Amino acid sequence: MRCHMDEKIIPLIKSKQEKGIKLLLEQYGGLMKAIALKYLASRPQELEETMADITIAIWYHIDDFDSRKNTFKNWVAAIAKFKAIDALRKLERQVPTAEIKDNLPLLESKQIDWQIVLNSLPIEERQIFESYYFKGKSTTEIAEQFQKKPSWVHNKLSRTRKKLKDQFLKGRV
Repeated sequence: MRCHMDEKIIPLIKSKQEKGIKLLLEQYGGLMKAIALKYLASRPQELEETMADITIAIWYHIDDFDSRKNTFKNWVAAIAKFKAIDALRKLERQVPTAEIKDNLPLLESKQIDWQIVLNSLPIEERQIFESYYFKGKSTTEIAEQFQKKPSWVHNKLSRTRKKLKDQFLKGRV
């Protein structure tokens, strides 16, 4: 079932009229924001950029909307969900560097021998970690090297970062 406003919003956005975006935000802005906040609750400063990403995705992909498959509201909600998840993934990739920078004052008095730290890891984890962080290889390249899926590499990197963080916080390094 189509909402009366959808009948106005969709053609306006399809014809690239900015009034369509204004109506979209009036009608579904609250929904979009609520969905984005669900995923970015701990990072509200990212909300504005994510809302812009959602709006831009709707603007450029309006022709992908098919009223036979879904309601416009559900389509907008799905885009909001996936853009929020994308933003969260982007933030998670940035966290290790940010955490290290945030903890630098605690570490300044102690020199860290990274080779010793990395040698404490199982060989496979060390190879993945070094390939990604020191050699700049992509997760896809590393996955191919180990004949695994990129998601497997992401899991290994995440677990290794957690291990290293725990070692740092417990003062074992």
